[in-house]
Amino acid sequence: MYQLRILLVEDDSTIAATLTAKLEALGHDVCAIDMTEGEAVVSACRFHPDLVIIDPWLGDGSGHTELERHGNAIPQLFLSSDISCVEETHPGAVVVGKTCREDELARAIRRVLSIA
Repeated sequence: MYQLRILLVEDDSTIAATLTAKLEALGHDVCAIDMTEGEAVVSACRFHPDLVIIDPWLGDGSGHTELERHGNAIPQLFLSSDISCVEETHPGAVVVGKTCREDELARAIRRVLSIA
């Protein structure tokens, strides 16, 4: 897999740091880490990421919904501690757990990019 520019949208700084380390170990560039949906939209416009990894239930709303509202057609990988709930509310979405291993993360990224 080639290096991707990834926008991470996660409001838990510990999870964001752990995920960033995993993504960098996989050879990817985390171009921004945002904690709010508004920040995510600004970063998406500024950095033009190849992929957004997003917590669908941020403290201030759904970054996923906000990105769609602004017309950003960037492939999205959902990150959640409740995978079944995300699959129920976002049918067809690719979801990984917040405590996923690097190999699980790499497979999920490949899957998102193959259907994008």
